[in-house]
Amino acid sequence: MRFFKVILGSFFAYFIFAFFGTTLTSCKKQILHDTTLVTITDTLTIRDTITVKDTVTVIDTLCNLSDGLVAYYNFNGGNLNDSSGYNNNIIFSNATMTTDRLGNPNNAYLFNGDSSYMQVKNSSSIDPNNITIFAIVKVTGFYKGSCYGNEILCKGTPDAINGLYFMRFSPTPTGINCDPNNNDTTRESFYAAFGDNNPQGSAAGAGNVSLFIQPQEWYSLTYTYDGAVSNFYINGALVDSETKTVPFTPNSDDLFIGKNENTLFPYYFNGAIDEIRIYNKAIPGQKIGYLNFMRNKYLKVANKLIY
Repeated sequence: MRFFKVILGSFFAYFIFAFFGTTLTSCKKQILHDTTLVTITDTLTIRDTITVKDTVTVIDTLCNLSDGLVAYYNFNGGNLNDSSGYNNNIIFSNATMTTDRLGNPNNAYLFNGDSSYMQVKNSSSIDPNNITIFAIVKVTGFYKGSCYGNEILCKGTPDAINGLYFMRFSPTPTGINCDPNNNDTTRESFYAAFGDNNPQGSAAGAGNVSLFIQPQEWYSLTYTYDGAVSNFYINGALVDSETKTVPFTPNSDDLFIGKNENTLFPYYFNGAIDEIRIYNKAIPGQKIGYLNFMRNKYLKVANKLIY
């Protein structure tokens, strides 16, 4: 039995290295008698015990995807609570439960594009100095109101405010443009920003100018800012990197999901959101692949899902 565990552990290590094509800086490896023994120094937090289709079963935990989490909404079973441990629970929602990216019912939320949103009460934990924003979304349609923005999440309004961060999309990849002639929904792009944005445009941001959003397709989106560099990833691939140092002065605004708090420019999101994570650090590029991996599969240990 001991020999079987060693061999199975070797197979898993080979699979992970082959799948992601990257070196795990947090893991140590030792060769003994042509048998690979893997020592994992990170841990993952087990938060759900449901059974899902299309899983990869592992016998070791791999890299800590819960370290630095300050807000985490997996929406499984309609859950609106924060699973990060910081109790940044959703205090209002009029979105509708829907099927998630793997076909599981009631594990995501559908936003109708004109009135649906969620709200999280302000707290110091969701005002980090550095950040990672991660979301898995499917776009159904595009906002036709003023300035054509589509808000996935936002903290701070209007945009020209200190302590701002958001993830959104629009026909203008570098920002909102209220030109009525700039409303080509076939050329909408994702982008995000972080930092003091007064005057408007001061915040650090990154987005995409070559990948245009396809309705009904699931995307995993990641934005990171480490105090100097903003990176934006789509489906695990780095699509933009911008260097800019900006201060961050926390604001007292609540966090909104699916809209902007500004009543004149609400930027309602039309589509489904399967998962949202906010970290108080910039996750390094070599670990972004683990987040993207969950767009298509879950990791599972001892029949328990790992998040």
